[in-house]
Amino acid sequence: MAVRPLARPRDGGILYATPSDWSVRMSDRRDDREGRDLPRGSLEVFAKFAMALAQPYDRDELLQLLLESVNELIEDASSGIMLASGAGDLEFVAASEQGVVEIELHQERVQEGACYEAYRTDTLVAVDDMRTWDAWPDYRQRVLDSGKHAVLGVPMHAFGDKIGVINIYRTTPGPWSEAEVTAAQATAGIAAAAIVHSTDQEEQDQLRHNLELAIESRDTIGQAKGILMEKHGLDSDAAFTQLRERSQHANRKLHEIARQIVDEARQLVDPDRGA
Repeated sequence: MAVRPLARPRDGGILYATPSDWSVRMSDRRDDREGRDLPRGSLEVFAKFAMALAQPYDRDELLQLLLESVNELIEDASSGIMLASGAGDLEFVAASEQGVVEIELHQERVQEGACYEAYRTDTLVAVDDMRTWDAWPDYRQRVLDSGKHAVLGVPMHAFGDKIGVINIYRTTPGPWSEAEVTAAQATAGIAAAAIVHSTDQEEQDQLRHNLELAIESRDTIGQAKGILMEKHGLDSDAAFTQLRERSQHANRKLHEIARQIVDEARQLVDPDRGA
């Protein structure tokens, strides 16, 4: 089916995707606050990251922790972040679990899916059941193969520009509530702030540089995780935890520790490399 762009609603409604067409889904009970309340525990999660942004932090580690916190806000959820490169293409940066890593890398290769549609149209995109969705066939199949059924794509902005998208996945199908959408949008805002304020420079040139650094560092961190997984028989989450603990113990940035692990592994394979 041909996918056509969404129009942004004037009255703040949820931009919503149905299997047959793009449409706008509005709440039928605007006088009922229950559907718009943030999930329980949201204030604690957002307060934690608001305080973190006011202190020196490692951007990559903070984004990873933020994504891992999504399941505290949205039941049965996992998530990933894709950022715009200097050329305007989307590239995968971080995910809360290995299954989402595989989905987002595949989405990057085929350049289709909820993330790309949200970025191209600069609108929130929600699909409540991928089993009945006939757009983006390659991406759709990869999502279903990973055991996910519902997806939410939320654009991220800084200085009025699109800088990327957060994708949130659920294994259970069903409509996305207004509370879930609000939590997802707040998470996207925190992620954008973490990227923008990772240095003292806030000009747009520096922002583009930060995005490029985030994309470059994801490869090194991913390689380091793979080395730890193979060497110690760890899963992806345990490998990242070990990487983070080494960073904290040495009081060095996460990507520096990752680079050290990768360089040491390469030197074992090729001793002349470090000569």
